[in-house]
Order: sequence, then C-alpha cells, then structure tokens
Amino acid sequence: MSKVSSEERVDLGRYDERFYAIVGRGDENVRYFSKVFDVRIVPRGTELIIRGEDGKVRKFMAFLRAVMSRLERESLTAKEVRDYAKDFIRETDGPQAIAEEEDIILITHRRRAIVPKTENQRRYVSLIREKDVVFGVGPAGTGKTYLAMAMAVSYLKEQKVNKIILTRPAVEAGEKLGFLPGTIAEKVDPYLRPLYDALYDMVDYDKAVYMLERNI
Repeated sequence: MSKVSSEERVDLGRYDERFYAIVGRGDENVRYFSKVFDVRIVPRGTELIIRGEDGKVRKFMAFLRAVMSRLERESLTAKEVRDYAKDFIRETDGPQAIAEEEDIILITHRRRAIVPKTENQRRYVSLIREKDVVFGVGPAGTGKTYLAMAMAVSYLKEQKVNKIILTRPAVEAGEKLGFLPGTIAEKVDPYLRPLYDALYDMVDYDKAVYMLERNI
C-alpha cells in the first residue's frame, strides 16, 4: 500500500535573525532538517515548501512551530536550532532514533536511508568527512566502495562538491591498458562497474546517466 504524501508551505516573514537561525548559513539547516526528518524542503525566498510522507511532514511542521515559538521568546543560533531538532526527535522517537538519524549519509531515490552499519564503517565515514584523502583497505564486501559513493553523492547533492571523479584501480606492474582488446571505455568499465552499480542504486537511473554523460 502506497504511503500518503503531503505538502506544506511556511512563510518565515522576512530575512531577519529568526529566518537565518532556522535556515542556517547557506541553507545548512534546511539540508540537515531534510535528512533527519526525511522530508524534502525547498526554500523559495522567505518561504519553505515541505514535501514528503504525511506523517513525516506533520512531524517536521510540529518541530517548526515549536522552534518558531521559542524564537519569539529568545535568540538562538543556527547550531542551537539544530540541537533543538535533535532534542525534539529524542522526545518524540526516543534516543535510539536520533542516533540512527544522525548516521544517515544519504536518502536514495527509493527513499531508503544509507547508514554505516558497523563501527569500522562509522569510522571510515567519519574520516571521509574529516580528511581530504582517505584510503579504504579491507576484504571485499565490507562496504568500502558503496559508502564512498554514498558520501560522494551526498556531497554533490549538498553542493559541497560540483563533480564526482570515478577512477579505475592503479595499473599493476607490467599491465598496460593499450594491449587490452576494445575501446578505452570497454577496457576501463569492468573496473568501474561496482561504482556504477552503487550510483544507480542511489540515484534515479536517468539522472545517473545524465550525470555520467555530462561528466558531473
């Protein structure tokens, strides 16, 4: 049975201290709220358009009303508003829920949350967020490629990067691509297949093809 979706619109009034406390610098809070409440939030001027499953939209609207009421009584920074969102989720869903929400790397086009499932995966994701270059070493099937692609797609969606670069493994000693049969794409694609499969799992197929064709 399909879930009921809904849309709400909220006008924050004007570009004042309250507005920036809610949306955050560069819409940072908007992206955060979209992730932890699992709704789509579209800022248009001073208006926020919220779309998603009915229950999740209603939950976010309850939070928004609560934080706007609090902002009428006191000043809050954008970070304090994010912290208030965490407290709100803890109170409504319990402490385990906010821990899971904060672990979310990406919501796929199928509305599935991608999260690290082991302590090593959490450490791997944390290092990717903190460092410019991270080498993932370990047995096959431990999520290295998949989580790296999830982080890349997440950063692209959040406009932290403007391009994802896919590269094949380093050429082994004595190996030369020039002597393999086929075009350069046919030579390289088998090495990139796990990356393509991960991308297609996270992004709508047509959008993924569009990105690849335009080297995004």
